[in-house]
Order: sequence, then C-alpha cells, then structure tokens
Amino acid sequence: MARIVSDYAARVDRATPSERDRYIDLLRGVAILAVVVGHWLAVAVVADDGRIDGTSVLEVADWTHWFTWLFQVMPIFFLVGGYANATSWRRHRDAGGTWPAWLHRRSVRLLRPTAVFAAAAIAVVVGAHLAGVDPALLDQAGWVAGIALWFLAIYIAVAGATPLSYHLHERSRLGTLLALAAVLVPLDIARIVMVEPVWAAPNFLIGWALIHQVGYWWHDGAVPAGPRTGLPLAGLGAVALLGLTVVGPWPVAMVDVPGAVIQNSSPPSVVLLALVAVQAGVAFSVADAARRLLERPVVWTVVASLNRVVLTLFLWHMAAVVAAVAALHMSGLVPVHEPLSAPWWAWRPVWLLTLALVAGVLVAIFAPLEQRSAVAMTTRHHRPRVAGALAGIGVPVACIGLSQLTLGGLAGDGPLSIPVLGAGLLAVGLAATHGAGRFAPQP
Repeated sequence: MARIVSDYAARVDRATPSERDRYIDLLRGVAILAVVVGHWLAVAVVADDGRIDGTSVLEVADWTHWFTWLFQVMPIFFLVGGYANATSWRRHRDAGGTWPAWLHRRSVRLLRPTAVFAAAAIAVVVGAHLAGVDPALLDQAGWVAGIALWFLAIYIAVAGATPLSYHLHERSRLGTLLALAAVLVPLDIARIVMVEPVWAAPNFLIGWALIHQVGYWWHDGAVPAGPRTGLPLAGLGAVALLGLTVVGPWPVAMVDVPGAVIQNSSPPSVVLLALVAVQAGVAFSVADAARRLLERPVVWTVVASLNRVVLTLFLWHMAAVVAAVAALHMSGLVPVHEPLSAPWWAWRPVWLLTLALVAGVLVAIFAPLEQRSAVAMTTRHHRPRVAGALAGIGVPVACIGLSQLTLGGLAGDGPLSIPVLGAGLLAVGLAATHGAGRFAPQP
C-alpha cells in the first residue's frame, strides 16, 4: 500500500509544472478548509416547539467571537487570488491573449460548477415544495445551503477586473492602494459613527478589491516573502487589530454575527485590513519552510488533490449541513442539546464526522465537473468585439444573480418556490460568459 501511494505521489509530483508556486495552492486549500470547519463548528441545532431549528454559537456566547480570528481566512484567499490572477493574466497577456479570452477561462471554471450547484439545490427545493414541506423551513434551508454564494459573487467580480486593476497597479502600485483606502476608510468610519451599515455598502467591492490588489505586490516581489517582512507586518497588524476592536468601536467578531448592526466582513471594515496584515505576515514568515515541505511528493499530492476539489467542497459544505440535519431528524437520531452545554460538546465530534461524510459523498459526485471546467476552450470564430461585449455583460450579470441567490436564498417566491430572478440572471450571465470564449482569440 505504501509503495502504491509513493508511486502515485511521484507521478503527481513529476506532472506538476516547475513554474507552479505550490505554496499558493497550500494557502488556498487551507483557507477553504478553515471556512468549512468554521461554518460547521458555528452551526448549532436547537429545538423550537417540537421542530428543528438552527442558530449560531456566535449569537449564543460573545466569547466565541475571538475564535473567528482563526477561521476568518477569506482575506488570505483574496490575497492569494491577487497573486494567482496576476500570474495568470501576465502569462496570458504576454502570449498575445486578450482580456475576453482570459476572463472566459477564469470565470467559467468558477461559474459552471456554481450553476450546477444552484440548479441541483433548486431542484431539491422544488421537490420539497411538492412534498408539502413547511415554506418557512424550506426558506431557511435554502438560505443556509446557499450562504457561501456571496463570496463567489464578489470574488468573480474582483478577479474579473484583473486586466484593469493590474494595469493600474503597473502604473502606480502605491497610488492604486491609497485610492482604494481613501474610499474604504471614510465610508467605514461613517457607518461606525452613524451606526448605519448602508454607509459602507461600496466597501463590499472596494475592501476585497484592495486585499486582492495587495496580492499583486506579493506577486511582483514588491513585498518579499520572508520573516524579515512577515514578522513586523504581523506584529503591526496585531497591534492595529487589538486597538480597533478592544479599545476602538469595531466588533471583535471577524464574521457576521446574527443580529449585530455592525459587521466586520459585511462589508469589509478597516479591522479586516488589519487581520489580513496579520495573516499575510504569518504567510510570508513561513513561506520558505512551507515551500521546502511541499517539495516532498506525498505532501504535495495531498495539497494538489485538495485543490482539485476545493470549489466543490466550498459550494456544497453547507448543503451537507442541511442534508445531515434532515436525514438525522427524519430518522430520529439527531440529539438536541442546549448550545455550548456539556452534552452539546460531547456530541460535537459525531456532528463533525457526519458532516464530513455527507460532504465527502457530495464532493465525490460533483467534483469531476469542477475538474472538467478547468479545460480550455477552442475559439470557433475570431470576433473580438463580440467577445468583449459578451464577457463585459456576462460576468457582472452572473455576479448579480449570485448575489440575489445569496440574499433571497435558494428557495424563492416564484412558482414552486423557484428563485426565478437569481437563477435567471446566473443562467444568462453564464451563457454570455461561455459565449465569449467562442469568439475571443486564444493565445
């Protein structure tokens, strides 16, 4: 058995291009795993008048908010995304490729598995509707299953702007960052002073775009990875983090807390920028040691295998929660305890194992689509203007559709509880983006 594993790992290692930065894959995989585990740990199943309901431990006990400093790793994902997208765009551009062709390749590989997830979830919703499931329960289940779609909507939008944002970065590295910060910081302060989140609404894009932009600095070597850069950066970030939350008016929790008026991630606050400084500092400090470790075939094979299914895992991990709760409840096997009580903690390992098994089945079913979505497409017709129009329309429309599905949930107000608007926009956006690849000249 050990020989088989060793031989397979050696083949994976040899098949990996020498120019690939394996550390980026490690950070991406760890970030998504942290999100998955964090969501699973935060979910608490409770009883409400004889029916199953759910809450978040973050709502139950304030001391749990400190743990979000470990599990809120979306900043590092956007940082890594900036690095990876800069690498991909420069290689594509230098080979003579156009932005519609690049946008098609980078977006479709994310949108296609996402559309399949949405379609499958909506089909389940329709089936549950026809079976007479309580609409309120169906709405909640649909919202929980699709809770992660907000991230893809924003990430696809920010990543899709790479040709423009990287051009601005090349013209003025510091100027671009300062311009974004000059918008984000005043808006964030305004919402704190006014206690009104709407003031900072533009920061949903500006905040994540700023973090993505920092990834360009890393890619270009303007911020060299290593302890000499990483440790001071992490230290300064930690001081800012404690000052803004413990002394300042920003909340401690780095993720959304149900019922809280001010959230640090919706939209991103200056606190999240301090958090990414800490995370980036740690990532820079251990980069060399991690890269040496990733030269070992077995270690790299584990990381590479995770990255082949990471989008599928992210898409389906909350659907696994809904499926597990439904199955255990119908079978009468789900124990319901007071959140954070001793029996609740004792059952937690079983809960996590159950979710891992359900998620594993879903990943095994749907991961092949994620892998096929990464295959490049051959252009049938060279019509750059048509390709540009389709790509320029398709990606924003798809992102709006995903946002609508996040806000309204996968159980909508349409016929048979179908979220017509969100699903329709996503379908149109995917079709347009897919069509851009048929007309865009490929390098």
